[in-house]
Amino acid sequence: MLAIYLAVGALADACNSGDASSNCGSANCEMVGTTQICTNCVTGYVPINGKCVAKATSSSDITTAGCKKNDGGEADQTCGQCGAGYFLHKGGCYQIEGTPGSTICTTAGDAGICEACQAGYFKNPANVETSDSCIACGDATGVTVSGGATYKGVANCAACTAPQAGGSGGTATCTACVDGKYGDTCATDCNANCKACKGTATQCTSCKEGDTSYFKEGTNGDGTGTCVAEGGCGNTHFPVAADKKCYPCSNTDKGGIASCQTCTPKTAADLTEAPSITCSACNNGKKPNADGTKCIECSVDGCSNCSKDGICETCSDGKKVSPGGSSCVTAWPENSSEQSGACACSSGFAPSGDSCAASSSVNLSIGTIVEYL
Repeated sequence: MLAIYLAVGALADACNSGDASSNCGSANCEMVGTTQICTNCVTGYVPINGKCVAKATSSSDITTAGCKKNDGGEADQTCGQCGAGYFLHKGGCYQIEGTPGSTICTTAGDAGICEACQAGYFKNPANVETSDSCIACGDATGVTVSGGATYKGVANCAACTAPQAGGSGGTATCTACVDGKYGDTCATDCNANCKACKGTATQCTSCKEGDTSYFKEGTNGDGTGTCVAEGGCGNTHFPVAADKKCYPCSNTDKGGIASCQTCTPKTAADLTEAPSITCSACNNGKKPNADGTKCIECSVDGCSNCSKDGICETCSDGKKVSPGGSSCVTAWPENSSEQSGACACSSGFAPSGDSCAASSSVNLSIGTIVEYL
C-alpha cells in the first residue's frame, strides 16, 4: 500500500527547491505523488495546477481555471473556487485532465467540482465549489467547509471510505494502511520483517528487502503469511527467487508438482528442466515416483514410490519390491535375489505375480518389467 499512499498522499515538503517552489511561501509546498505543489503563493500569484502563476502576466490562465475568492472576488495567493474543468484542492485550481489533477480526480462534476476521486482520496461529503472536492485518506487535518463541519482522513491511511455528510463533519473509515502500519487507526507498527500487514503485527501481506524477504502465505485464506529467508520455506513450500515468495509444492504454475505435499528445491545444477522440485510425499492417496518428478495413484500396500498405479518401485518398513512390482514382500521368493531393494528373478526365471516362474528370458528384473509396461 505504500506505493498507493505516495501516489496520493499530500506530504509536507519544504519549498527550498523543486518545480513548485518559485514564488511559493517557504513552508507551503506539498507532494501529490511525485509532483510538488504549492498551496499558498506570495502576493501577486495564485496556484494553478500546483504552480504559482503571476496575476499580472498570466491572467488568461487564471481566468481559464476560474480562480477566485470564495465570494467571487479577485483571488490572491490562494484560490477559493474554480471554474469548469477544474476543481479546488489545497488552495489551488487543478485541471481534472491535467497533471497532477488527474492523480486526484477521475470525473468532473459541476463547474469547479470533482465528482469522483482517485483511489487514496474520498469525496468531500459537502461537495461544493468553495471547498476541496477530494480529501486524502491520510489527511488527518482535513477540510473545514462552510458551516464549520470538518471532514478528514486518518494518519497513515492509504485507502478509505468517506464519512457521512452533516453535523460537525466526520472522519473517513480506513480500509488499508500505508506499508508498515495496521489497525483501524493505522497507528500500530507491523513486525520488523513485514513490509505490510493486517490483522496483527505478524500477519504479513508483503515483506521487506533483506535476509527474510520471502513471503510464505499461511493457510487461513486471508492472504497473510510470514516473512522468511530463502531457505526458510520449509518442506511444504519451495522458493522462487524472481517473485521472492515461497510456493506450495503442488503449485505447478511455479514449477511444483500436482498433488505434491512435501518437497525439496532442486539445486541450480540440477534445474535443467521442470519441475523445479523433487517431491518426497504426495497427498490425495498418491505416491511420488522414485525420481520425485510425479505424484502417481499407487494402490500397492506398503509402497513408498510407484512408477505407475500397481507398479511399485520402492517399499517401506524394510520390505522388498516383489518380482513384477505388484506388491511389497518381507522375503525374496524362490529363484530370486535382491537388486537395489527389489526382487530380481534368477537366470531362467521371470516374474509371475509375487514369485518367479521358469522362463526362457534371462535375469528379468523389476526394472526390465517396468520398461515394458
